[in-house]
Parts: sequence; C-alpha cells; structure tokens
Amino acid sequence: MEKVTIDLDCKIGYYPACRERFKFYYDETNNIRKLWFKNKNKLNNNIYKNFVLGGIVILEEKQKLDFNSLKISINLNKNAQEFKLKHIGKGDFLDILRSRKLINFLNWMEENSIYIHYININLLYWSIVDIVDSFIDCKLIYNHNREIKDPLYFYAKDNLNEFLNLFYKYKYPNIKDCDVYNFKSELVKLISVNKKRYDFKDKLLEILNTYEDEMVFIQNNKDLVLEDNFYVFYYNNFYNFPFSYHIFDEEYKIKKELDKYKFKFNGTDWKNFEFLNSKESEFLQVSDVIVGLLGKLFEFVNNSSNNFINELNKTQFENFKKIMNLLSKSANKNILFTNDIAPNYEIEKIQKIIELISNETF
Repeated sequence: MEKVTIDLDCKIGYYPACRERFKFYYDETNNIRKLWFKNKNKLNNNIYKNFVLGGIVILEEKQKLDFNSLKISINLNKNAQEFKLKHIGKGDFLDILRSRKLINFLNWMEENSIYIHYININLLYWSIVDIVDSFIDCKLIYNHNREIKDPLYFYAKDNLNEFLNLFYKYKYPNIKDCDVYNFKSELVKLISVNKKRYDFKDKLLEILNTYEDEMVFIQNNKDLVLEDNFYVFYYNNFYNFPFSYHIFDEEYKIKKELDKYKFKFNGTDWKNFEFLNSKESEFLQVSDVIVGLLGKLFEFVNNSSNNFINELNKTQFENFKKIMNLLSKSANKNILFTNDIAPNYEIEKIQKIIELISNETF
C-alpha cells in the first residue's frame, strides 16, 4: 500500500523558537487506544481520566546525564531492569507527594536543566467539542470557540448518563442527516433544564438553535466510536519541532500507524523519530516517571479545590512546588512544550495554582 505523504513545512514559519534542536523522549499514561459504547450509557473505558503523552526534553548537545547518581538517590534496587514511577512512590497523587524519593528525583531534574513536554487530553472534552466545531458558518464560533465549548463540557460532565443516552440513541458521532434536527433539539433541552449557570450558556444554546442541514464533524464516522485515532497526537510535535529528534517508547500499534506515512520537510524525505525499548533508554525511563506523575496531577487537580495546598505536609508541599516550577520553567522555555486539550477552566486552574504556590512558603 502506498504511503500517505505528510508535509511538515506548514507550521515552522510561525514558530522561530522551534528551530532549536532538542531531543524529545515520550511515554504515555491512560492510553485507552479506543473509546466506544459498550451499551446504552456505558463506555468501554473511564472517560474521566486524561490521556497524557509526553516526557523529558533536552538540548540536542546535552547527551550525557548522570543516571547512576539518580538511581542511588532513589535507592533503586541494583537488580531492577528499569525504573518507573512505582520505584519513587505509589498510590494517588497526594500519596506520591509524600515520597522523599520524589524530592530527590525532582532535584536531579532541576540540577540537570531538564525540561518536560506533554500533550494532555481530557477525554470527555475531546469527545464532544466537535459538536461546536460543526457549526462552521456561525460567526460566534470564530469569536468565542473555546468559551462556548466550556459550558457544553460542564453540562455533559454534570449529566453524563443523560448525554451518553442521547449519544447512543443517535449513534454519535455518526448522526444521520435525517436526525440532525432532533439530536440538536434534545441536546438543547438537556442543557436548558439544567439550573446551573455557566458563562456562555446562552451563546451555546444560540448556536445549537441555529438550523444546520448537517453537522460535518459528527457525521460520516463510525457508529458509537468516540475516539480511535490517538496516534495522530504522536506526530503532532513533528510539525512543531521538525529540527528536533523524537524518541518513543516502543508501542507496536502506534509504530504500525506511523509506518503508513511518509514525512517530508523542505521537499525531501524526513524521518526525525524512532521507537526504542524503554529498557534500553534511561531517558525513556525518566519520561515514564514524568508522564505517570502528570497523569495523576491532572486527575487530582480536575477534582479538587485550590484549598488543598493548605492541607499539605512539608514534604508534599515541597514536591508539589517543585512540580509546578518544572511545568512553569518548561512552558517559559517554549510554550509548545505544553499542550492541553481541555476546557479553559482546567487550564486556567493549573495556572492559578502555579501562581499561588510560587508565592507560598511552608
């Protein structure tokens, strides 16, 4: 089968900072691979967990890191074939923050000037935003696209079973032409009866009440399959950082998908990535720790108030502040190191916590 050509030239002119040469290492957490309906109001996976793909970034010339000192600092058993997050801490996010080994790990990251990168995907948000994007001729969408998606997300989160029942009824995201009007009408009713007031609720209802013969992004797809192509996120950074090199933890299905494409840059064939077994790369092992930590962080922050900072003990506070500083330092180095496909509220919440804890002392 002939490979599909993807041209990487299209973005580089917009991001001069991305001409720097880095090495990106990737691991993942909560990679469900596919999200689909098992029955009327039940999905095959937990839609409240975020899929995170990311890891560490180093300058291309910075090839040598003292991993032995890291292993000693976390008291890694000499017989361990590789180290993972479980060697630093176990349990939920707050449990892991209690780990002294985590302090040592984060200190090592800081001492070696290592950055982190990630793409963080809120699965519920990602599954429903095409509803808004389908109103391609509506001027409101161009002016307030993300703001209008937020109330849709929160109403879906507040009434998940009702939304899932509606989606199942119309085989979302493959709504037939004859069902577009009824789908929109029932969706409007679901949102209207909810007494909670979110910003841009009226704008959301206004576009949903706009008559459209078709909703292009939620039609002509597979019946009841919300997501089945996570592999597209794996080559997102090829566009953003074509001068850099990208190393992924070995993942057969992803490798098989990427093998279907031929990447070109400046008119020539371009391959700036490879897959390695994590046992062969300590850089990938560090990325496993980072991504596992980020997955737990995002899940925790999405389900807690900012008041939790006052309830942290000294070790938890120190670890949390170091993580937030690492996120901030990485975003300041290059804003494209961090990529959140999530409601504005959740992105802004992380930023508020970073600002809050940067001014706090234990």
